[in-house]
Amino acid sequence: MSWIFLLLAVVTVAGQLFIPRAYAAPAYVTGSSDPDAELSLWGIENGCLNSALVHHFYVLNAHAAMIELIGGKRVLMRFRGDCQGIEQYGFVHTAQNNRVCPSTNAIRVLHTGARCEVESLEPYHDNRQ
Repeated sequence: MSWIFLLLAVVTVAGQLFIPRAYAAPAYVTGSSDPDAELSLWGIENGCLNSALVHHFYVLNAHAAMIELIGGKRVLMRFRGDCQGIEQYGFVHTAQNNRVCPSTNAIRVLHTGARCEVESLEPYHDNRQ
């Protein structure tokens, strides 16, 4: 008789492993197939970032910088080609119409004055967590 209870317990536990469960996605995950909806969560609309959301810029390398937004989200700003001198000297950016936009905005490397075009803006996901 005890083996029946043991068998019933094993079947019950095994059955629980295969029951699908639905979990709510965190607020920052859209679950939408609309890429614009995800981008708007990072303040990127029509490919441009509202400069009022920018807290700080960090140079990652000669190809990209990370923009830390107010509230903690981060945006990856890629440059078109190499941006020589940016790692040594940093850069200055002047927003036009309070927006940072790829292809219409560029940054200027301090000390050298080199101009580097912004190629794209996208959510920055740090996978090292």
